[in-house]
Amino acid sequence: MNRQIAQALVLAGSTLAGSIALTVARKTGIIDHETTTRALMVLIGLVMMITANDIPKSTTAKSARGQALQRLTGRAMVIAYLIWLAVWIFAPMNLANGLAMIPVLLAGAWIAVVCFRTRRTVA
Repeated sequence: MNRQIAQALVLAGSTLAGSIALTVARKTGIIDHETTTRALMVLIGLVMMITANDIPKSTTAKSARGQALQRLTGRAMVIAYLIWLAVWIFAPMNLANGLAMIPVLLAGAWIAVVCFRTRRTVA
């Protein structure tokens, strides 16, 4: 089996197992709604960070410029999801959702700007 497929299956299974465990803990009264939400969002952030970390390791880019863009994308998204994790762990619940999206949107915008600027200098 391909390493990427195996890793994707492990991540998906871990996400499902974590979600089920948190749901059962919530239903049995072990943890409250806020803790469940925070834990699920941290789980999602971890999965996204692991996925973003693999972006530079993929072999889709043939040129040095393409590889540089893949490294930039991976770094930007890993940093964005590290901030996502910190927000969901430490921020007040009423602000966490909005604050967590800001670094991800900024990283996506930064990647788009760099891609656009790179495209303009090549053409």
